[in-house]
Order: sequence, then C-alpha cells, then structure tokens
Amino acid sequence: MQRRHFITTSTALAALGTFGSAGSLAQGSATSYPSRPVKIAVGFPAGQATDLIARVLTDRLTASMNQPFLVENRPGQGGSLALGYLAQQAADGYNIAFANTGAVLTNQFLQKKLSYKPEDIQPVMLMGDIPLVLVARPGAPFQDLKGMIEFARKHPGRLTYSTPGNGTTSHLAMESIKQAAKVDLMHVPYTGSARSLTDLIAGNVDVSFDTITTVQPFIDAKKLKALAVGTEQRITSLGNVPTLAETGYTDLIGSVWIGAFAPRGTPKAVVDQLESTITAIVQEPATRARLLTVGFFPRLLNATAFEKMLREDAPKVQQIVKISGASVD
Repeated sequence: MQRRHFITTSTALAALGTFGSAGSLAQGSATSYPSRPVKIAVGFPAGQATDLIARVLTDRLTASMNQPFLVENRPGQGGSLALGYLAQQAADGYNIAFANTGAVLTNQFLQKKLSYKPEDIQPVMLMGDIPLVLVARPGAPFQDLKGMIEFARKHPGRLTYSTPGNGTTSHLAMESIKQAAKVDLMHVPYTGSARSLTDLIAGNVDVSFDTITTVQPFIDAKKLKALAVGTEQRITSLGNVPTLAETGYTDLIGSVWIGAFAPRGTPKAVVDQLESTITAIVQEPATRARLLTVGFFPRLLNATAFEKMLREDAPKVQQIVKISGASVD
C-alpha cells in the first residue's frame, strides 16, 4: 500500500527541524548484536493494534536473532510515554520502541508538555500502515462517503462523528474530510475506540473514522456499515467499499503508520541490522499473512527514507492540528 498524504500544503515551519539527520548516527559494530535480551516499548495497552503487531514481529525477531525480544507495554500520553522512556535509555540497541503516527508526530503539536525531545529518538525503519475505515451507524441515511457528504451539505451541523479521543489520528482524519468537502460535522470525542464504537453502534452518533483492526469485526457482523477506506486501492476484506480517492479525495489522511525507533546515537550498524532483520521477517509469506489478519499492511522504508518522511510530514501534521483546534493539557 502506498503512503498516505495530507491535504495541506507544506509550509516553512519550525517543525522541519524536529528530526535530525540520519547521518548523525554514531558509528559502531553490530558483530555481536544482540548478546542479551532486547526490550521493545509499546505505548499502548496489550491487545491494541500496535501491541498486536509488536507481538507478531517479536516472536520472529526472537527466533531470527537468537535472543529474546520482549514487549514492554508503557501506555500513556497517547503513546508518547513510551518514547519518553526510550529517550532516557542507552543508545546501544537494547531498548527500542514500536510507535505510531500520533505518538511520534501529532503529539508534539498537540501536547503542551511532551515527555521527551523529538530529536532524542532515532528512526530505525517504517514498517507499515493500518488503514482507517469510515463507518456509519446501521440506520444512517447514506451508503457511502459521497452520500454522507451530500447529506451533510443539505443538513449542516446535523451529523455527528465519534473518535477515540481529541487529537487522535481518527479526529484529524475526519477534520481533513470536513475541510476538503467543506461540510460541518460535530465532533464527539471518547476515551478509546471501544466507547466510541459502542455509541456509534447504538445510534447515538452517526459516523466514525477508525482503524480497520477495530471496525472490521463490527462490519462483518453488520453492526456498522463501511462508507470508504483510506487506502490507495480497495482492501480485499472490504472489496465492495470504495476508497477515498475513488470518491475524489486523493490527499486525505487515510491510515496510521507504525515504525521502529531507538535512542538517538544508536550505532548505525545496529540500526542497519535491525532494519534488515525486520524487513526480512515482514517479507516472509507466513508473517505477512499474520500481519494482514490484524489489519496491518507492510510498507518498508529504511532509516534515512523514514527520517526524510518525518521531516516532510511534520509541518503538514502541525497544520492539520492547528485547523482542528485540538489540544491536550
């Protein structure tokens, strides 16, 4: 799946300097790496999407590198607490993190007090994306995104949308749809996807834009209806559901990415070894199939390309956060 874009135009913002050059990595040898267990910090509770993906990959990392790779759940601050922990660890490759778009990019513009300095973490690689799916309550008077937009234009302010929280990727994605389509929907934030979707299924709100991992079971059970998917191409498990692009919206936030990170200064040889090993694992047919079952679509970028992507996307995310008016104390 190709990378998602944003609707805003890149501007010369200070955020461009948030991420340093990949060339600043300290040089080192990975000949004996790893010689002891490696801890992988995950900023979300067990059972959530990032955690599920981490556990699929750590099983194979343990087997491939002959040392235990252990998931440590450190939830809090929208995933940023785990990155704050990571930034304080030795830059030796024995503490890494799997983190998503919100924790790495969005929170630095959303939270007034971030628990770490973004320049203190080093991208290792981009691993892939979890697509977002726009879903509606079963009784909603429209069947797709086009119908939703037409209804919203005829009934300004009448439609409501739920999200897992203020400033989440789901929130920013819906705000990007509102801006692009010039429609008015009311935001109803919840504390997590479970509560958000419970009220959506009950008909207390009208639509939501959440990860495929979260909404697929409810779509399959016909408790929710899918209006659009945030991928470049249609998804096999939702083959009848059009993409955002098919509806005419080609530059919207449509997925949550997940990448691997290490403390800044981790030896380049160690970063390269982690990247090459994870790449090989993700490309294994059996592992890829397991990842797809939890809604994760591999998309691989090495440290240099991933850091470049972060630098380019930072001002775009900052602009979306500004437009949304979202903030977290």
